[in-house]
Amino acid sequence: MKKIKYNNSFKTLRKKAEAHIKNENKKNAVVEKVDKKQDSFQLQVQAVELELQNDELRRVNEVLEQEKTKYSSLYDHSSIGYFTVNQAAAIINLNNSAAALIGLNKEYLLNKNIRLFVDKNSRKDFDVFLTKIFYTNKKQECEVKLLTDNQNPTIVYIEALRMDHEDYCCLNVLNISDEKKWAQDIEVKNSELEAFAYTVAHDLKNPLTTIKGFCGVLLENKIKFKDKELEGYLELIIKSADTMESFLNAILRISKIGKVKESFETVSLQDIIDTSNQTLKQILNDNKATLKLADNIMKTSNNLKYIYCDRYLILEVFQNLIVNSLKYRDPNVAPIIEIGYDLLTNGEPAYYVKDNGKGLNIMYLSKIFDLFEKLDNQASGSGAGLAIVKRIIQRHGGIVWAESKGLGFGLKVLFTVPKLNNEVIRNNG
Repeated sequence: MKKIKYNNSFKTLRKKAEAHIKNENKKNAVVEKVDKKQDSFQLQVQAVELELQNDELRRVNEVLEQEKTKYSSLYDHSSIGYFTVNQAAAIINLNNSAAALIGLNKEYLLNKNIRLFVDKNSRKDFDVFLTKIFYTNKKQECEVKLLTDNQNPTIVYIEALRMDHEDYCCLNVLNISDEKKWAQDIEVKNSELEAFAYTVAHDLKNPLTTIKGFCGVLLENKIKFKDKELEGYLELIIKSADTMESFLNAILRISKIGKVKESFETVSLQDIIDTSNQTLKQILNDNKATLKLADNIMKTSNNLKYIYCDRYLILEVFQNLIVNSLKYRDPNVAPIIEIGYDLLTNGEPAYYVKDNGKGLNIMYLSKIFDLFEKLDNQASGSGAGLAIVKRIIQRHGGIVWAESKGLGFGLKVLFTVPKLNNEVIRNNG
């Protein structure tokens, strides 16, 4: 093989190439060194960043733990008992107040069926309540008796709502035993007051009747008396006795309203008009008064022309209101008395009796339902008619109020019977 000979120019080129490669290697080494330094810096930055994030997480966890402790304390020591139960009625969580209602410790109650602690007389209602919670997804409420460790049932009010798509719910339980006892005590006191009013009124009527009787006998034989002054005194005694008798009759009537058990039925307003016209025919004729149904009732075909009520008590309401309109009539205008209804903002009907009488100063509108309140001393009667109206409407679960634009603009008395509207719809729909 022939050996290759290199001339000087080739050798020079070779040296340049070697020098270039060495130079490039140096550059690459520098770049690699710089890259390593940058990577190391980035790693240090990330390490510090992670440490800061860990510090923040630790701070947040401490705050959350403090909040958890605070709200756990509020949960455990709330005046309301909280039971968390599943669809099988097993207690899966509860607070201290819930355990205190039953009188057993929390650990014992966990996983127990809550129905075991519901009085047997309340268990059916509680089962219906629990079923509704899980199958309606609407807030439910009920009153039941819970059995306690001393076997004295505690009356509780329970409210509950199932969370969406959860197989458990939280029962908010409030002890209302004291409230129930207070309500019973008040009912007893009211009964005693009614009995007292009845006794007083009844016992006072007898001597009044005797006084009136003897005065009547004396007046019938007044020919024997020549003293006109004596005759005037006797007439004044009879008039005073009549007034007192009307007061006593009002007291007796009010006391009886609280004792009579209502008998509810569907009554049409047309029936109210017809019966009132017949019963009050004489007084309506004497006052040349017109009693009519409002146009909206005449034209409507819905159930609002009916009231589900105690017929005789509601008749008394309407007739007392009609008589009241006649007492306070405008002497220069023939009385027109209208029976109808207005729809309130919540869709509930408010039945009314409206007249074109004297009207009333608006500052006295709330006083006219007070017992024996007579804003016109010249008006006849005891002033108990509207108080009786108020008592009857309250017995029906409603409210009563009056409206007037002032003197000379008539009076409108309205009332509701809200608890009974659904029954009307069922009976007449």
